[in-house]
Amino acid sequence: MEASRTFERIQHLLPQLEQQDSQKSVYLRFMLAPDCSALLAVAQVEETLVVARETVTALPNLPRWFLGLLHSRNQVFSIIDLPQLLGLPAIAAQQCHIVVVRAFRPQEMLLGLRVQRIQGLSARRKPINYRRPSSHYRAPSLLLPELHFPQFRSASPPRSQGDRQRLQSSASV
Repeated sequence: MEASRTFERIQHLLPQLEQQDSQKSVYLRFMLAPDCSALLAVAQVEETLVVARETVTALPNLPRWFLGLLHSRNQVFSIIDLPQLLGLPAIAAQQCHIVVVRAFRPQEMLLGLRVQRIQGLSARRKPINYRRPSSHYRAPSLLLPELHFPQFRSASPPRSQGDRQRLQSSASV
């Protein structure tokens, strides 16, 4: 008798649980720096890769954050160092953890985002304790709608290397 009541209760609750899960979005969580993680909607992610740094073909006369081109699955796409683009320290590891996103501006294309480490998936209604990038971040506009950043431990968001150098030189005067 007790087992049948438990079964009936489960049958009653199961549709409610499924409905709650269907309202959640799934995000890919990745680390940009030791104290900085970000979320990206899985719907925008094409794939994730871990490749040797040498497989990325460097191009001359481009900004430091532009690592080069990568050939994967019969497609060639650009790889950018996302932490460095955002003013965080560059990644020095020999392996590249790359999140390949499908960008739609100005036309559909693939773009590889090098991150420090891919941490896994997270399903939630909306990113908890995360906020959208403010004007302090230099994130590419094609990512702004779906890229979420955590509150940083420090009082202010990371600054670009140029901002840090100007602050250091003005402090030493």
